[in-house]
Amino acid sequence: MTARELLDELGRLGIRVVAKGGKPHLVPPKGSNLRDAVRRLEDDIITHRSELLELCGSDVWDQGWAIRRMIATDAAVEAGSVPGTHPDIQSAVEQVLACYAERDRGGLEEWCQVIEKICRERRRP
Repeated sequence: MTARELLDELGRLGIRVVAKGGKPHLVPPKGSNLRDAVRRLEDDIITHRSELLELCGSDVWDQGWAIRRMIATDAAVEAGSVPGTHPDIQSAVEQVLACYAERDRGGLEEWCQVIEKICRERRRP
């Protein structure tokens, strides 16, 4: 398995890879029990550690960037005419806020992109 395939598999399981302190950290979805799945992938995770770090991006937190990114995503919701109260938007916003609280730049970017995708797909004619 390549590093890219591993990252895709982790993504399929809902597990995000976050770079913290120069090490890859796995962040599973809240309430999930993926211990067996992670154990099965453990050798690949160890083998591709450095590539995973490169693929998951920077671990440098930039609060100004995070706020600008969230403002841009909010503007996309308004421009897309999707109500911010839509359940899919609300669910993704919760994830954005969790990533902000964790100072998880990659996760925040990922969930902002999810919100923008929802807006594009549900844009009213």
